[in-house]
Amino acid sequence: MTTSNLTGKSKLIFTLLIAYCIGLHTAQCQEPSKPVFYTAKEVREDLHNLYTTLQQSHYNLFVNTNKTKYDKAYNDVQLKIRDHMSLMDVNRLFQPFTALCGLAHCSIAFPFRPAYLEYLQRGGKVFPLDISVNKEHLYVTDNYSQNPTVKAGDEIVQINSRPAVYTLSGVYNYLSGENKAFKNTLIDLYHFSRLHWLVFGRVDSFKLRLKRPDGSAYETVVPGIPAEKLEEYAGKKKSIFNTGREFKFLGKVAYLHPGAFMNSESDGNTSDHKTFENSAFVRFIDSAFRQVRQAGATQLIIDLRGNPGGDNSFSDHMLAYFAKEPFSFCSSFSVKTSALTKSFWRDVADTSLADLKKDILNKPDGTIFQTKIIKQQPVTDSLQYKGKVYVLIDRYSYSNAVTTAATIKDYHWGTLIGETTSDVPTTYAAIHEFKLPHTGMEVSYPKALIVRPNGDRSTRGLEPDLQMETKSGIKDSVLEEALVYLNGK
Repeated sequence: MTTSNLTGKSKLIFTLLIAYCIGLHTAQCQEPSKPVFYTAKEVREDLHNLYTTLQQSHYNLFVNTNKTKYDKAYNDVQLKIRDHMSLMDVNRLFQPFTALCGLAHCSIAFPFRPAYLEYLQRGGKVFPLDISVNKEHLYVTDNYSQNPTVKAGDEIVQINSRPAVYTLSGVYNYLSGENKAFKNTLIDLYHFSRLHWLVFGRVDSFKLRLKRPDGSAYETVVPGIPAEKLEEYAGKKKSIFNTGREFKFLGKVAYLHPGAFMNSESDGNTSDHKTFENSAFVRFIDSAFRQVRQAGATQLIIDLRGNPGGDNSFSDHMLAYFAKEPFSFCSSFSVKTSALTKSFWRDVADTSLADLKKDILNKPDGTIFQTKIIKQQPVTDSLQYKGKVYVLIDRYSYSNAVTTAATIKDYHWGTLIGETTSDVPTTYAAIHEFKLPHTGMEVSYPKALIVRPNGDRSTRGLEPDLQMETKSGIKDSVLEEALVYLNGK
């Protein structure tokens, strides 16, 4: 049994962040279902179930927010519960409560279906501007309204007479994540307009105060646009993720873009073994390093930017080609067992997980135990790559992409180039899900703490060795700057 087999499959969470978009477009032809409402008693029972189950099953619910503060938040939510609450009403109470733990892998699934889909089908309106966040300032990236006054690059200072940071704080409180940088990338992924609706509900018009790049300020009113129109615009935007695979030479420099560490022919369903069938990936990597060997390349760029992650049974095969010693993606992997976790593991049939299954099922509820780490072996034949390795990372390098980059950095096999990742290499992960009894909302919790190879237990982003940021107006300024740096070596 190896740690790779028990963790990778739970680390595709960020791949699935945008999967709901597909569902929105394919389901628009459906008739809106009748709204469901819940009694105060039902909501209180779900809240009790949520908090009790998280305390029992989460690896450490109070790692970032102590129990005293969490208990107070629980009582505050109780006071806001009323009769005749919709699914969105409940979600707007429960998700910020869950997000208090400050971990990306502890969250309630966003109710894009059915809530947002129904809102869209009924002609509901949303915020008409797409924005990006930089140091808690909101900047317009796209204007979908009919108001030509607002330009890309303008900063939003106020929204409906409130400071823009007020709106941003509401969105931050709603999102699960270790830091604001991570939450900023979620805003990019989900689109601010959708999140504004999730947090604040329907708003038909927006009075804005903005500031142009030259510092001059102006005010204007922009009407909301139908959510269906937003989906049309969003569907035309270039994806943040680049999951394709590519190998080529840029001059004498070998360039490897491994893509997502999962089966590119699968639909990303973590319950389907096809998702983790890696034979095509293995052939791709083997072919790439044969070409590296044939060309005698001494410089290799591995591009992990815009990579949603996946399973380390893929990435370990790549790392083995230039690993200088046996390796593992973590230095420690500890698991907490609980009654809920046991209920999932009773049906696990994978024989490679037999030892872990035995520990989870036989140890008392609440026990935290260490798993055995079996290291992967490096390639030792003529295809072993002994040249220099450079890894490109950015804020959209997630999950196993960050773990892979951290492994290279911690074992001193290469140089990281780009910007600090928003996701973290030491992480609370290996998630399971449970449903609340009345609303049926799906809650994710991490049962494990995975510590990066160098033993650093802090949950912070992975920093590059060479900082390079994307420059506007240049197609791929980071890659171009990296090539200039390499050619000067």
